[in-house]
Amino acid sequence: MEGIDHTIIHALSLLGYHAVAPDLQGFSDTEAPTSITSYPCDHIVNDLVALIDSLGVEQVFLVAHDWGAIMGWYLCLFKPERVKAFVCLSVPFTPRSPQMIPMDRMRGFFGDDYYICRFHAPGEIEAVIAELVTANVLKTIFSIRKPGFTGGLNYYQAIDQNWEVTEKWTEVQVKVPVKFIVGDLDMVYTTLGTKEYIHNGDFKKDVPFFEEAVVMEGSLHQE
Repeated sequence: MEGIDHTIIHALSLLGYHAVAPDLQGFSDTEAPTSITSYPCDHIVNDLVALIDSLGVEQVFLVAHDWGAIMGWYLCLFKPERVKAFVCLSVPFTPRSPQMIPMDRMRGFFGDDYYICRFHAPGEIEAVIAELVTANVLKTIFSIRKPGFTGGLNYYQAIDQNWEVTEKWTEVQVKVPVKFIVGDLDMVYTTLGTKEYIHNGDFKKDVPFFEEAVVMEGSLHQE
């Protein structure tokens, strides 16, 4: 899992847990196809199911953050029988809207300069970075990530494809036990409408086995 502190994995192992922290496709040492068609959620969920199969288990306790959390929700939606429970960090479930394509909705709410909108346009953010940052700085930043940053950006560029492939899951509930943890300063939590969705009952309607939300005071997205 991108950015995880592996001392946590070691500590869990000492307690007798079989803990695995995989990198999503496009991050760290994984393969990073350049085509956006390799990054829709159904492809990534197939990878996760294959990993679970390779571990020789039927179910896993899932813990995930950021894009890992988003793909975790898709795993719970598509294959709930493979997830015993889900601890989700930062990103709540987003039910599919049949009326509005996600990127159109984001542009309508936040404008074209919103970071997700910028990341969604193939080649645009790469060109901006190339103009603003020297090659040496880029080399330092991305030296520990063999695929570079194109693989990670492809998740943003596949957002509308996720909407297309999930048509038959419109209004389908996520029926997995869930606990949700977020910082009160997290940019996801402070986004318009998110707090209300989590705390006013709509989250519970979409995720009926949602147990509790833990809001950590003074914590940001990456803390």
